[in-house]
Amino acid sequence: MKRSIREALAQRTEALAKEGARLEAAEVTIPVAPEAKFLSPVDVPRKPVGKAFEEHFTPIELAKLWKFSEDKIREMFWEEYGVLIEGRRQSEPGQPRRYTNMQIPLSVAERVHRRLRNKVA
Repeated sequence: MKRSIREALAQRTEALAKEGARLEAAEVTIPVAPEAKFLSPVDVPRKPVGKAFEEHFTPIELAKLWKFSEDKIREMFWEEYGVLIEGRRQSEPGQPRRYTNMQIPLSVAERVHRRLRNKVA
């Protein structure tokens, strides 16, 4: 016969009240099936949620997928909201050239692709 946790707790509470014992949280035990396994919060696999953890592409990867040049991809995404750009596009006069690292989130790539697709149609 299966009992819910509330029923088991209610029965235990009644039994302790009849005996005149004081009910404390530490005294209450609920029988558990032997096959039940409890996982600590560390054991539970978690998948990160949010835009920061979605897949990101480099301009080279998108250029291969969309069959554009890397420069064209950089040009298309340079001013796009949500693209992560580290560094500067152009260096100051007299300074050595600076390199930029561009990471394009999947949602931004989909948005630009949708906009380009609708522009043609």
